[in-house]
Amino acid sequence: IILLLTCLMTSSTNAGEKLLIVGEEFPPYNFIENGQITGIDVDVATAVFSRLNVDFEFYICPWKRCWAMLKSGKADVGLQVSKKNNRWFHVYFPDTPVWHADFYFLTNQQTKARYDIRRFEDVKKHQLTVGIINGNSYHETFWDAFPFQDQKKRRYHQQLYSVTTAEQLLKMLSSGRIDVFPIVKTIGLYTTKKLKLPNITYYDFVLFSKPYPNVFSRNSTFKTEQYPSILSLLHAYDKELIRFKQTPEFSDIIKKYEQP
Repeated sequence: IILLLTCLMTSSTNAGEKLLIVGEEFPPYNFIENGQITGIDVDVATAVFSRLNVDFEFYICPWKRCWAMLKSGKADVGLQVSKKNNRWFHVYFPDTPVWHADFYFLTNQQTKARYDIRRFEDVKKHQLTVGIINGNSYHETFWDAFPFQDQKKRRYHQQLYSVTTAEQLLKMLSSGRIDVFPIVKTIGLYTTKKLKLPNITYYDFVLFSKPYPNVFSRNSTFKTEQYPSILSLLHAYDKELIRFKQTPEFSDIIKKYEQP
């Protein structure tokens, strides 16, 4: 029941071959509102693929399921996927990311008042509990600071606490069940306001930055007369995304979601 409640699909209205686009819920980039899938990434993908005359549908679910669908070819495109070495075997990365993200440590008022955190080593020294989203890649500097106990078995560092969604971690952060949460500041603060969690704040320094492109499954079976392979669609998408990012419409999409 929980999985059914956390997943939602929406589709374009045109009939014919459809591209399945998957993503996890990360407002304001991908999220469900009033039963509809929306967000910055969703609006950008809608604009670009519509210009390419491609029929498509979106599917929002936890990241582990998204990745499994991309690896198997059950999904064709993944929204907001960071580059990682082992992902090159399963997906194609376009040259152009949709956006770049700065990660910050979100925390609660009590933790910030008690600890002066300026780097990963400070978190380790004070033995603070770090919330993470299960399956997310983060950054090599993060994993250097908090290495796996057993990477093959996905046993995280003892200071890490993993769950499936950012909303869960923000609620835990507000109640003091975890101490810090590395997340894109835009996403974290947007979701905090949406959830009405007044106890959330952040440490004002950038942990790391990452580009976020939309990726294309190497095992995709998507094929049309105009695009005989997923790779041909990727090349067309890359060119159209570059053009679209120079338009006022792209800027308007960003402004639309600045506040929840």
